[in-house]
Amino acid sequence: MHASRNFVVIMDADLSYHPKYLPKFISKQMEARADIITGTRYVKGGGVHGWNLMRKLTSRGANVLAQTFLWPGVSDLTRSFRLYRKSMLEDIISCCISKGYVFQMEMIVRASRKGYHIKENQPCPNRTFNHLYPKPCAEESESESPLPRHPRPWTPEGIN
Repeated sequence: MHASRNFVVIMDADLSYHPKYLPKFISKQMEARADIITGTRYVKGGGVHGWNLMRKLTSRGANVLAQTFLWPGVSDLTRSFRLYRKSMLEDIISCCISKGYVFQMEMIVRASRKGYHIKENQPCPNRTFNHLYPKPCAEESESESPLPRHPRPWTPEGIN
């Protein structure tokens, strides 16, 4: 892993999460001593802006299914705005096999199963900047289903 500090922030590159929330993530981590701080849209004050009904239903449906079958202990598994403790990230990422945005769900579920401390930072709304980036964030084949079609081993460069 190429990160030189103890924590890694992961967020979408399309600016759908405002960097102004990062200090709250850091404060929450320091207060809770958590291994993962994850934003959530599914509490009062959270939410999404700029999504059509189908995208909202897909996201909510994926989270309801995951809550029902996986019991991850967080309300928003499909959120990709997170602060990870680097050592925990190195441990968990080496086990992940999902491809695409389902990777976010797998990371939380694996961390939960291994006993890592996960806290939600709430609320954490996001906006979709369709006027800047007209294509959807997820590939067309990914947006059809919250479940992976063909899971493949996935390892980023630098992690063995």
